[in-house]
Amino acid sequence: MDDVLGESKQLAEQCGIETDVEVQRVRKISRRIDSSCNEVALSAVEELKRQMMEIADIALLELKTRFLDTTGRLYLLAGSLMKSDTSCAELHDHINALYPHATDVDVAVAQFDLVRHIPAWINAATLQDRAAACPPSMVELRRIYALIITVPVTSSGCERSFSKLSLIKNKLRSTCAQSRLEKLVICSVERDIVQAIDMDRVIDRFGKQNRRIRL
Repeated sequence: MDDVLGESKQLAEQCGIETDVEVQRVRKISRRIDSSCNEVALSAVEELKRQMMEIADIALLELKTRFLDTTGRLYLLAGSLMKSDTSCAELHDHINALYPHATDVDVAVAQFDLVRHIPAWINAATLQDRAAACPPSMVELRRIYALIITVPVTSSGCERSFSKLSLIKNKLRSTCAQSRLEKLVICSVERDIVQAIDMDRVIDRFGKQNRRIRL
């Protein structure tokens, strides 16, 4: 926690933000018989630490209740790919749990063991920069970085699809088949692509097909 406070203070000073901690007003102790006279007032720094820990606990609880275990694995893998002291066994377990068939796990771990000694990779501050610092020959490791970077950070896309579904499947489409419903949802979500389609070409292509059915 002290390291986090130090880094935050240094970053704030670089950005021209005041770093003075506001001193909390001392709480007046009640003089009732059932009150405790041994209450200890926290200092300004200790109170700031308590608030930070409370926010971190709430964030972790929300992540656990909102997302599945797979999402937690993604965060662990992203953190492992950012730390230079990650053990090969730990990285192997994370990759094997998420992408066992998308890449050669042993080769990706071996390439990570090599790239974490490269100065350009060590000096990179973000996941994208560390992915770019990997040499082009490290195909398997670059694939893992690409998979992690392209994972959506929120579930707003899924929630938008469900919102569209409630608008599309109304009373007039109560008997709509699953395949047609899926196509309607895709057309509704990807409205920009659908509106850019030339309808005259679609009509011409559809009209050239022989739609007569032999009985």
